[in-house]
Amino acid sequence: MAAQSIYAVVILYNLALSMYLFLFPLYLDHLVFSPMVIGVLVSVSAVFQVILRLPMGACIDRIGQHNATKLSSATFLLSIIFFFARPLLPFFIIIQLFSGISSTLFWPSAQAYVVSMSHRTLGYRMGMLNLLTGVAGIVGPLAGGYSKDLVGPEKSLYVLLGVSVVLMLVTLALPRLHKGDTTGHTMGLMESMMVVVRKKPLYFAGIATFCGATSWALVSSFYPIYMQNQLGFSSTLVGLLVGLRALSSAPGGFLSGIYLEKIKFRGMFLGSILMGAAGFFLIPLTSHFGLQVLIICLIGFSSGALQTVALVFVGEVMPKNLMGTAMAFIGLFWSFSLAVLPPLMGAFDTLHASFTFGGLGVLFLVMGALGLMVRRDIV
Repeated sequence: MAAQSIYAVVILYNLALSMYLFLFPLYLDHLVFSPMVIGVLVSVSAVFQVILRLPMGACIDRIGQHNATKLSSATFLLSIIFFFARPLLPFFIIIQLFSGISSTLFWPSAQAYVVSMSHRTLGYRMGMLNLLTGVAGIVGPLAGGYSKDLVGPEKSLYVLLGVSVVLMLVTLALPRLHKGDTTGHTMGLMESMMVVVRKKPLYFAGIATFCGATSWALVSSFYPIYMQNQLGFSSTLVGLLVGLRALSSAPGGFLSGIYLEKIKFRGMFLGSILMGAAGFFLIPLTSHFGLQVLIICLIGFSSGALQTVALVFVGEVMPKNLMGTAMAFIGLFWSFSLAVLPPLMGAFDTLHASFTFGGLGVLFLVMGALGLMVRRDIV
């Protein structure tokens, strides 16, 4: 029952989140904000996540994954409600603040919840988590793109609101785990954070998480705008491409979870890095829709594999009473990626679009080399 419930919550949350991430930059573009302002606004949520992620993770270990997951869904719903205020810059900052708080709570608590379950192997559970996340991720952008084409960017927000309400209701029915749900009472917030920060192996998982988030930073900022304005694809086709990134991450995440029992962490990490870098380099080289489908699937598969590598690694090396804090710590790298890359891509975009995608490819290679240096003894 617990496994089915948390998987349902994850599906709905990522459905709402991916739809939100798709609509947000396009809605700002509809309001004629400049590319630089759009990049800054997109990154605001991630900036708040960088600040709050680790303290929130320590709080999760104290209040329990069950309560933290409910609070995250409520906060996300509140962020969507603010869309219906006046379309002014302060309200968009508030929206990003609440969505950032929601993410800092949801992903560490959901991941720690999955680790605490006894259903099958950890690799299978984390692979399934990423599989369902990816499947939900394709529906959100498709729904966002279709609703935008059908009723316009403003009325499409009502669809997003409806999904958020359903998410809240399903989260309220999430059962409490009898073991491993409320942990970390013997350690203070600052103490637990300092213990996690000193764990060197977590930096390898953090780098894998950063690289896994790079494709998210791309598709939630300038990728939809580039595909729509530069290549002339419709919103529905752009939504399909964005969704395919999420869908292709599903088999990447699931298969890496299954085969991590046979393939070393190091090899899985390196192969995923090379795959993702190749995809970024190829994006500006073609305007053919079919080839762009193959490229974004390559990037998505790499992203899913890197996320599972990070999650399984943390689940194996960290004790359960620090699992929320540890998941939050590697989530800092995810937030940092989303905070830094959109405005950086905006700056490169003012020069030439190819600089944006080529820069991401180079970044992937550099981070891959750094990850191998940090954890040379991974087996």
